[in-house]
Amino acid sequence: MKPRLLASLALLLAACATGPETTTLGTTTTQPEITSTTAQTATTEQPPTAPTTAAVTTTTAAQNLIRVEGGVKVDGPDTISVAQGETVVFQVVADVADEVHVHGYDLLFETVPGEPIVVEFMADATGIFEVELEESHLDLVNIEVTP
Repeated sequence: MKPRLLASLALLLAACATGPETTTLGTTTTQPEITSTTAQTATTEQPPTAPTTAAVTTTTAAQNLIRVEGGVKVDGPDTISVAQGETVVFQVVADVADEVHVHGYDLLFETVPGEPIVVEFMADATGIFEVELEESHLDLVNIEVTP
């Protein structure tokens, strides 16, 4: 190869290896630098926490099943306790068509004889609230909502 060509190649290779400048036959051209960034989310690991003694109780409608037969409550809890902001859930199976009335919340749920109904609502008011089979005047359960 000719010395001039070798010198040009050497300059070209040197320019490519060191940065964004390109040399072509005695002319230097600066090309814009291309950069890329990747968004990274900073994460911090929390140290493991010791178990607490407070227990969280989750109830389902099946756990709080109230049965009414012959005008009498035959099965179910006397009180359902929840914290304010939790959801109250229970089932009622009555052998008569009636309405389940949640006093204080003024909620009504119609019963169909022999079919379970699910009563579910957000406990946003604190206190003790009576639930009754309205037309039968039968107390079913008290809902205790604590702050």
